Amino acid sequence: PNPQSFAQYTPLAQWLGTLFMFLAGVNFLLQYRLLFGREVRPILKDAEFRAYAVLVLVSALLLALYLYTHHLYGLEPSLRHAFFQVVSIVTTTGFASVDFAQWVVPAQAILVLLMFVGGSAGSGAGGVKVVRWLVLFGFLRREITRTLHPQAVLPLRLGGRSLGEEVLRQVSVFVFLYTLLFATSTLFLALLEGDFVVAFTASAQAIGNIGPGLGPVGPMGSYAELHPLSKVILILEMWAGRIELLPAFLLFTPELWRR
Repeated sequence: PNPQSFAQYTPLAQWLGTLFMFLAGVNFLLQYRLLFGREVRPILKDAEFRAYAVLVLVSALLLALYLYTHHLYGLEPSLRHAFFQVVSIVTTTGFASVDFAQWVVPAQAILVLLMFVGGSAGSGAGGVKVVRWLVLFGFLRREITRTLHPQAVLPLRLGGRSLGEEVLRQVSVFVFLYTLLFATSTLFLALLEGDFVVAFTASAQAIGNIGPGLGPVGPMGSYAELHPLSKVILILEMWAGRIELLPAFLLFTPELWRR
């Protein structure tokens, strides 16, 4: 516990923090099978884990390349800060090894985009979750193919398994609710705070339970100076995002209270 987060810890501690944050974003069932069943193949064959690992690797390397080529840090610090921040954002851990609110916009943009990804299903991470994005991208690819071949029978598959339309419906509803709550909250926060960057990133971090945003609400900043109504909005977003949205929206359904 430190007001400067991991920025006050040694480089080794930051690398170890990166490793364990990454593990916390992996499906716990896969980790259990690896630790107690000594089964490596299920992890390597899992489509979500592969996508999660590739996303972290590519995003961190891209960010490290930008930090290094623009002379913000040396090679090792660039890699360390890039991997730490990418993993922290994706796994919604909330730690920071450096005040990335002071970075240039392109570097910040990578982290902001990652706020909408989340970790693996069955992990400690919040956010949309990698598997939901895989399902949506699979659906998009299927619909593009169906446009070219209208008579083709194209089952939706993930990791070699066929997914029913019920799964697609549930994922679509979740992402729609996620987007609706995020957009609405961002609008009200922008009206209250008069700062779109703060409104956008504060709303994104709250619904994903990520922690830091940009500007005054960055990793070394605080939400203390926000308008009281802004804090209420963020509290509701954090609560709804942590319980996966649908139960929260159900509470506002009149049919539920008439039973």
